[in-house]
Amino acid sequence: MEKIEVSDIKLFVTDSAVRQIQVMQENDYTLDGLSFRIKIGGKGREGFTYDTGFSEQHPDDLVIKQSYPLINFELTVLMDPYRDWE
Repeated sequence: MEKIEVSDIKLFVTDSAVRQIQVMQENDYTLDGLSFRIKIGGKGREGFTYDTGFSEQHPDDLVIKQSYPLINFELTVLMDPYRDWE
């Protein structure tokens, strides 16, 4: 299985979600130094479920950065790397 690169990922985050993440990070001191994380929470009959939250960056994370100049914010999204468990 090929290794997934950040350039292979197409991530769309709605404007309202970006603003909410910005408000949380700028107003909750417990999130200092943490980034937004998306991870697969499980798999059911309808497909994958996803979990979101804030965490520290790990050395093997996929890191996606998206800039939003109109609101003066750079969103950093962390994703666990794909692992082939064959």
